[in-house]
Amino acid sequence: MTDDSLESVAAHGIRVRGPMGLVPRWSYAEPPEFGRLIADGAEDGRRWAARRAVAAALSAVLLLSAAAGGGCMVLSARARTLESERAAVEECSDALRRLSALESRAMKARRRMDGAVSRLDQSYDLDTLVSLSGTTPPPVPTLSCSADPAKAAAKADRAAKGLSDWLKPVEAALKNGPET
Repeated sequence: MTDDSLESVAAHGIRVRGPMGLVPRWSYAEPPEFGRLIADGAEDGRRWAARRAVAAALSAVLLLSAAAGGGCMVLSARARTLESERAAVEECSDALRRLSALESRAMKARRRMDGAVSRLDQSYDLDTLVSLSGTTPPPVPTLSCSADPAKAAAKADRAAKGLSDWLKPVEAALKNGPET
């Protein structure tokens, strides 16, 4: 190096990488100018502010993505809950439909049985029909799927089983007669 370059280094300093970024390294031969120190400090301040702005922006992006992910998880869980509730209501509706169809069959069988017994129709098994005419189909409870669909479906299935058990011997006794 020449003397001219040494004076330039002493006057303007050399910037080196330190733990806090670029810092001036001055020659001990001549102290730096005060204005240059202020400019270097301002430059360091701008760099620090830029790094803080980038860090804040990244933090905001991460926070927003975490919030969006959490929101999606909550919505997904709610969707699964609604889907299971919808499936329970659908199962309850199916159970009530089956019960209604079975109740309709039981009422038709009861009318046919009462008609055959009152006419003393010999084409039917009158001995069995007379003994069955003293029985009535089990009562069908009034059910709704709105409050507790699973409980209503279970009650509907129990009522359907009772109707089915009553219907089997009645339909068997009515089987041999003419269809009306």
